[in-house]
Amino acid sequence: IARKHGCGSGMLVDSVEDIVNTTLDEIKEALFTLNSAMISMATGQIKYRDGYAIVLDVERIFSRASKTS
Repeated sequence: IARKHGCGSGMLVDSVEDIVNTTLDEIKEALFTLNSAMISMATGQIKYRDGYAIVLDVERIFSRASKTS
């Protein structure tokens, strides 16, 4: 669940695997191999276990959703 500019929203997921606290310094540029739709909604990526996890940008997602409504 997130809130931006007075607009609240959430995402329905099947399960939550983990919750990770991270710093801005740990967020690196997203892989160029991601498709353009995913890159447009990503802040970057973080190291997670033996791989990486994509960090989504809530403001970009809300902005995109408001343009399609």
